[in-house]
Order: sequence, then structure tokens, then C-alpha cells
Amino acid sequence: MSVRSLFAIASLIAIAAVAAVAYIVLPERIWSIASIAALTLFGFAVGFALYAPFSLPGGSKGGDAAPMASIGPMALIVSGLLGWSALSFVVALTGRETITWAMMVVSVAGFIISTLILHATAKIVDQAAAGTAGPSARALWRAQVGGMLSSSVDPNIKIALNKLAEKIQYASSDVSGSVSLTNSRITEAINHTQECLIADAGDGESILSMINGAMALLAHRESELMALRSKV
Repeated sequence: MSVRSLFAIASLIAIAAVAAVAYIVLPERIWSIASIAALTLFGFAVGFALYAPFSLPGGSKGGDAAPMASIGPMALIVSGLLGWSALSFVVALTGRETITWAMMVVSVAGFIISTLILHATAKIVDQAAAGTAGPSARALWRAQVGGMLSSSVDPNIKIALNKLAEKIQYASSDVSGSVSLTNSRITEAINHTQECLIADAGDGESILSMINGAMALLAHRESELMALRSKV
């Protein structure tokens, strides 16, 4: 049996225990539809408090950033639900049913709204973390071009590679999820150039043409990023 299943069972037992204790301790005369509903909500809050770690938004591209950032807000959500549901049950025991129903509506609405906002925020955190996770495309290109510079002996190719390295160094940072296709094309162009240099395949002119093609793609990438930033 998985850990998740064990916690789910523990949550159900906690809910049943809350109901049983309330039924045993409290006299029959104070029970009403409002008090039963408030007790049900409080039992759910107790069970959810145990199961809350498995209700955290899951990370995907950004790894564990979203779940870790959600721990604090989830604790506040659980505390708020427990507090409001317990208070509504106490109010129900005093016979103020209208106030009890109003408090339960606030509790449930606040729980749902807070949970939706938490998951929406977690997606933003996950996307931001994915954009900064690992080395950037520019860092990888710079490393590849640096390797080609150290292995190349042709002076014309070295000059062209130096120009390419300079363009990469001063290239703009990516806007998250914006120029992935152009980045892929640049990566392919640099990879192909590197493979030709390592295998000593092709003449100098063809390799220079590949390098110029990579620089043209970099220029196109800059235009794309400029257009995207002007829309923000």
C-alpha cells in the first residue's frame, strides 16, 4: 500500500473519530441540521489537514519549486479551514443557525478560492523555475563555440567563430517560452558546424557559410525578442 493511501485512510479515520466523539459527548437536544453540517465541515477540515501534503500542486518543468513554494500557503489554508469550521460548530451549538450557515459558506468559499489561487500561483512559479533551471541556451552555445575556437586552425574560421562568440555573448536573454523554435535552429546550426570541424568534413567556405547561418539566426532571434518585449 502506498504512503498516499495510508494517509488517505488516516484522514478517513480522523473524520470518523471526530464524528464519534461529538456524538458521544454532546447531548442529543443540541443537535440540528446546522450543527450536523458544521460538524461535517470540521471533520472534513481535520481529515484534510492530514492529507494536505498530498494536495500540494505538483511540479513539472520547474522541479520541486512549486510544491516547496506552496507549503506555507497550504498551511494557512488548512489553518483557516480548521479555525472557521470549528468556530461555526461552536456557534451552531449555541443555536444561532443563521450565523452558522453564513460562517460555513464563508469557510467553504474561502477554501475553494484559496485553493484555486494556490494552484494558479504554483503554475507561475513552476514556469519561472523552468525558465531558470539548468544552463541557458546562450551558455551552451558559448561553450560549444569556445571548444571550436580551441580546436580550429584555419585563421578565417577562427575570425568567424570569434564574431559568433561575440554575438552570443551580447545576445539578449530569453523571454520564457518565446523563441524556443529559433533557439533550436541555432543549436542545430552550431552542432552541425561543430560536427563538421571535428570530422574535418567540408571545406573552409562551407564551414564559414554554416557560421554565417548561425549568426543570421542569432540576428533573427534578437528581432523576435525585441518584438515580444515591445508587446509587454
